[in-house]
Amino acid sequence: MAKNVDERAADNIRILSMAMVEKAKSGHPGGAMGGADYIHILFSEYLRFDPDNPEWINRDRFFLDPGHMSPMLYSALALTGNFTIEELQ
Repeated sequence: MAKNVDERAADNIRILSMAMVEKAKSGHPGGAMGGADYIHILFSEYLRFDPDNPEWINRDRFFLDPGHMSPMLYSALALTGNFTIEELQ
């Protein structure tokens, strides 16, 4: 059975998060793995933002305490065009 777009997007966030932790040889991917579904839904359905205009005054802001969930956030930001995959490495 084919995965739907939401499942594939969350899987991409998981893969990017694992790759960052592995490349850094530091950190724990568990939080990022578990949060991939909700961060994808948050960014794709609820947050109002424009990746082409990051200074847009009416954009929503999302703050996350640095730590175990950082790879998840950076993955989502890369998938919305704020970082390149190379920058994540």
